[in-house]
Amino acid sequence: MLQKRLYRVKERFSSEDALERNVIASLDAVPLESIRRFAMQSTRYIDAYHNGLNGAQAAWAIKNFMFDHFPSTN
Repeated sequence: MLQKRLYRVKERFSSEDALERNVIASLDAVPLESIRRFAMQSTRYIDAYHNGLNGAQAAWAIKNFMFDHFPSTN
């Protein structure tokens, strides 16, 4: 969460190049492991929704099961 705050306190620019530099610098501050954990968590939610679960069911299933063990709706 620190990275979001760091991005927000950077000077605001309207040029695309400056904005791109700020985004790249902010992303470089995020540990790769955090990005991977977020991507895996997102994949689990996508899979849960694809299998017909709603938000509360998806959160429960992700908390209690591995992502490839969702009950099938077929």
